[in-house]
Amino acid sequence: MKVNVLIAIAYASCLLFIGQASASPISVVDQQSFGGTIGFVAGASFGQSFTPSFTSIDAAEFQIVGFSDARLDLYEGSGFGGALLASSADTPLAALPSMTHFDLTTSPTLTPGSVYTMRVVGIGTGSFLLFGDTSNPYAGGSYFHDSGNAWSSTDSKFSEGVPEPATMSLLALGGLAILRKRRRRS
Repeated sequence: MKVNVLIAIAYASCLLFIGQASASPISVVDQQSFGGTIGFVAGASFGQSFTPSFTSIDAAEFQIVGFSDARLDLYEGSGFGGALLASSADTPLAALPSMTHFDLTTSPTLTPGSVYTMRVVGIGTGSFLLFGDTSNPYAGGSYFHDSGNAWSSTDSKFSEGVPEPATMSLLALGGLAILRKRRRRS
């Protein structure tokens, strides 16, 4: 009985650690170096499509200035018409230019080489200023204006985060320990 309690505590600790890991720094960066940075008013929302080389995503960052909150939605395909795969909680925007971090509430499975679109939606009133580039377009996707139209010569300054492999390994080890304990009893 004591061993079961210890295993349950270890497994719960792994889950707690995973919950805290979502606030970890972004580990995959796609569009951070620019030929020339510009700022433009994004309106009520904007999007950026991307082509991942990884199988899941748990966070994204955009360089934004705003005076309200925003939410990140992840869509399948190019643009805003595909299936909604995940969203973040409402996140406050900074009043000075900085990378705004959005943690997704789930880590959806992605297909490497397929196209997905991240859409930042303003919550409340007012628009926000997005920092992007017109001289060094991101080859793996396009910027999408609030209207849903793609601007092929512009992209936003963004990066995506993938779940840390060590965190996933800890979760798997905790689950295997519980299964092994159950088999011993049988």
